Amino acid sequence: MPHATFQKLKPEKKTRIREIAYQVFTEYSYQSVSINHLMKQIGIAKGSFYQYFQGKKDLFFYLMEQANQDKQAALAPVLREKHSGFLGLFQRVYTAAIAYDIQHPLESRFLYATSQERLVPELGDLFMRSRKQSVEFFKRLLQQEQKQGKIAPEADLDLLAWVVVQFANGALDWVLYKNKADLQHWPETGSLAQKRLEQSVPELLSQWSQILGQSLLLPPSENK
Repeated sequence: MPHATFQKLKPEKKTRIREIAYQVFTEYSYQSVSINHLMKQIGIAKGSFYQYFQGKKDLFFYLMEQANQDKQAALAPVLREKHSGFLGLFQRVYTAAIAYDIQHPLESRFLYATSQERLVPELGDLFMRSRKQSVEFFKRLLQQEQKQGKIAPEADLDLLAWVVVQFANGALDWVLYKNKADLQHWPETGSLAQKRLEQSVPELLSQWSQILGQSLLLPPSENK
């Protein structure tokens, strides 16, 4: 995490460092980004960088945490709204997440890029750790629904939460494929793809819920 020196910077300078770093890490893979390149883009001396962070990995994880915190804070009000079952909640959360991504293309593209960093020894189990956080988040929501009798008691919530996360991550890939969108030209093409995804969510969720409703979501008496 950042050193105290970074935390004492003016908010506008911290924001500028984050935005440039987001951009660099989305244009290039983690392994190909050098400290010298980062410093040149940000416009600070190498010595100053090490007063702010321990190294590239420290900066990268800070960016991930900040981007995730900002997005979760934006989604928090949605979780407090009334909803009709888990699928209703999921649709609201997912469409709100898409709206956030459209409004914050830089952070969105960075988080998408981090999900592709799967074979970097220096980052360790980054991919699975990120997936685990998402699975635990949705598992907690599913547990609430199960206690209210809206999900079959024998349902494997770990498996169901994993399926939800895979759907959430795969849906954007599907729309990008369907519309031949190119994330390299973010935010223009990427934002357009996300708007198309937002329009497609009701249909995707309808078909998806029918499949899950017949197997995992609803109690046996409601599946007949």
